[in-house]
Amino acid sequence: MFDLFRAAGLGPPPRLIWPLVEADDDVGAAVERFLQRVGVGEGLTALLRAEAGMARMPPVEAERVREALLSGDATRITAAVAQARAVAPAGVTEHWPEDLLPAGVRSAVRAHPAIEEIARLLDDHARLRVALMAAWPKIADERTGTRMRTAIAAFEDAEATVLERLGARDDPAPEIARMAEANALLRSLLGPTHAPAASTETGAAIGAAANWPEALERWKELRWRHHPDRPGATREQAEDGERVSELLDNVLTRWELVHRLAGTT
Repeated sequence: MFDLFRAAGLGPPPRLIWPLVEADDDVGAAVERFLQRVGVGEGLTALLRAEAGMARMPPVEAERVREALLSGDATRITAAVAQARAVAPAGVTEHWPEDLLPAGVRSAVRAHPAIEEIARLLDDHARLRVALMAAWPKIADERTGTRMRTAIAAFEDAEATVLERLGARDDPAPEIARMAEANALLRSLLGPTHAPAASTETGAAIGAAANWPEALERWKELRWRHHPDRPGATREQAEDGERVSELLDNVLTRWELVHRLAGTT
């Protein structure tokens, strides 16, 4: 099955294909029927990018989405992909537990295209604060302490305002920029010796692409390399592939947002 996808230049196969392949002795025929149902090109890409959301869904809901994605009905497929991609990323729910958010804010958090970027900033901020506490005896002075408190207060104020703006369906871009600025200040206080690696570094291989089509192709290359079901992968490599694949998807989502906001797609 992997050889067929490679030979046809279809990109990495969605994991949704396995039930169809395993139910048929003729792998080629099974792949052909799958492609007839979901389409090629953008259709396959959409399924790949829906996988992370489906993994976070309750089993019953995930099964309904799976049935829709394999229905062959373009309208149902489009709606199911949107439903899967609207699931709030795990990185956000770690910081903003859904059961504590008002219903209106909860739905807005799931749906907003900038939510991956917000999750990244929240993750970076948490790691920076841990690093600051660990490095404090070595970097402590009155000026550093004041700047640190100011940056943390600015981040938390921006974070609270982001939630307000999401709930009101307003643009959170100014607050996202404030969060990023506060994190940059905290990182500068630590210096290169003590600062943790920024989560954006993982996206460099995708983000180095000059434009959206190139970024998309780079993402596909990396998804091939880290595919959890790739032939010969050990159990540990498969588990690592699942984590890396989800992270790559998050990176691509951020780059899609950047290019869309820049008017390049």
